[in-house]
Amino acid sequence: MAIRAVLFDCWGTLISYAVRDPGFIGARLLERCDNPEGQTAETIEAAWRAMMGLYYANESPFESCIDALINSLCIELGLEPRIPLSQLAAETVGAQYLQEKIPGVERMLAFLREHNLPCAVGSNSVYDSRTTAGYIAQRLPIDQFRFIASSADLASKKPHPRFFHLLSKMIGVPASECCYIGDSFTHDMVGSYTAMYGLSIWLNPQGLPNPDPTIACESARDYDEAIEILRRKI
Repeated sequence: MAIRAVLFDCWGTLISYAVRDPGFIGARLLERCDNPEGQTAETIEAAWRAMMGLYYANESPFESCIDALINSLCIELGLEPRIPLSQLAAETVGAQYLQEKIPGVERMLAFLREHNLPCAVGSNSVYDSRTTAGYIAQRLPIDQFRFIASSADLASKKPHPRFFHLLSKMIGVPASECCYIGDSFTHDMVGSYTAMYGLSIWLNPQGLPNPDPTIACESARDYDEAIEILRRKI
């Protein structure tokens, strides 16, 4: 069956995931919160990273949002925010990124325009869809995307097939005629394959072997290889 729509992951697929120095979040939280328990920037940073490690290791299909995660951290450490949680999240965790566009992505978008294939973004993100779109828009034009959907707004996250089913419903194309492109085998390839997408393309610049042969996907070292894979399927 021919592919009629393409959906992209965000981080690591459209834009890179890079952050400022490792003490950035702890220092900024101290500047914006009262600290009656005398936490240091180092203890705050360590607690944040430990919490997020547990959060992303959790296999629950449900997603949270950045405001709730920051609120949880502040309660745990006895921090008392002096500004609204949404502002606190934006000025701490949300300000840490130093992303760049992934090489070759503009050639893929041009290929999709040439062949009149609709495309959209569906990504795990604790930020809402508007904020996620803002990060992408710093490096890429976003007018070609039918939508940019964050797991925080869908209350569901990869690799659960529910997330991918929601995306195919939103773009109006059956899952069997959708392609998902992502850089994570565990989240992107396993999830889209389990949701019965017609094609899953793993952006795999290191050329790593498929860690689970029961999960059918195509591996591409870069977007030029991904274009050639997709060309055969449309």
